[in-house]
Amino acid sequence: EVIAVAQLIPMMTTVTPLILYGLTGRQALTLPHLLAAAIVVALGIVAFYFLTLALIGFTFFIENASSLKDFLVQRSTDLARIPVSFFPKVVQGVLTFVIPLAFVAYYPALVIRNQINPIIPILLISALALVFYLGQKIIWQKGLKNYSGVG
Repeated sequence: EVIAVAQLIPMMTTVTPLILYGLTGRQALTLPHLLAAAIVVALGIVAFYFLTLALIGFTFFIENASSLKDFLVQRSTDLARIPVSFFPKVVQGVLTFVIPLAFVAYYPALVIRNQINPIIPILLISALALVFYLGQKIIWQKGLKNYSGVG
């Protein structure tokens, strides 16, 4: 999959205001909190990338899987502009553990504002990135086997 600059612009316009919001509520910004927030953002982007790879892997099995991936990636970034806490609990769970957008925008702001222990989102997104990595690897390997079995 190719990452285009046009794909990064919506992500930056989502993350930047929330990080600025996080900075405005702090009396004293500490380097460890800023570093922890950066780690959460980076791991969130990695997890989102692995999710995208898994969705691309479904093209071995489903003909229009790439359109599902495009819809999910483009439309979900629009949801990331709204803090996760505004949504019902079910949507919060989806935006946190199914589509890891909360780790890219919402949790880093909470870490910077010192409203959450930074270890919690770091551990959660690390586990989620590992699950998405293993999932995309399994999907890709089964897809290659399926593809080579056809021809």
